[in-house]
Amino acid sequence: MKIVLIGGYPPPLGGITVHIQRLADFLLLEGYDVQVLDQTAYDGSQPDFVCSLQGGMVSKLFQVIHFSSGISSKAVVHFHIAGMQTFRWVGLFLMILFWRQRKIITLHGSNFLSNLQYPFMRASVSTLFPFMDAIVAVNIHQQEALIQLGISPEKLYVIPAFIASPVNFKYLPPELHPSQSGKIRVVISGSLTPRFR
Repeated sequence: MKIVLIGGYPPPLGGITVHIQRLADFLLLEGYDVQVLDQTAYDGSQPDFVCSLQGGMVSKLFQVIHFSSGISSKAVVHFHIAGMQTFRWVGLFLMILFWRQRKIITLHGSNFLSNLQYPFMRASVSTLFPFMDAIVAVNIHQQEALIQLGISPEKLYVIPAFIASPVNFKYLPPELHPSQSGKIRVVISGSLTPRFR
């Protein structure tokens, strides 16, 4: 079975890009035919199964059209989004391009919920999400918000976005590599986010 993952792929390293990299690696190990459509196109160092979009918006749209024409109707297309900033504009276009394939969308991060306060965002979700065969929320708060918007609970799955992976020292500066004693330094970067109630 072919699975197409649509989202970013490292570099740059980030929540969705790392998730897609780990998911692709896992699926490849399980014997699936995996292809990634990477809209970040950071430096071209991605593996052969990653198709990186290059250039401006018009160029990228033509590349997506070309890419979609080579995807079998039996494939599964899995979108990965954070706050819907881009997906709200290109989502309908992607639904048309991939109308024959089964579609899954995974919602990453808390921006998705905070963006639902805007009427245009709610309208985008209500218009685009019914085209999905499955919707993966990473927490119950996303699931509840989607149900309130009229999304069918039968399509919703709550699956935390974490996929374990061994540390890849290639992405760490030498000072953070394990010492002779086998100990590593732990460096944390990020911000605290409010708890959902």
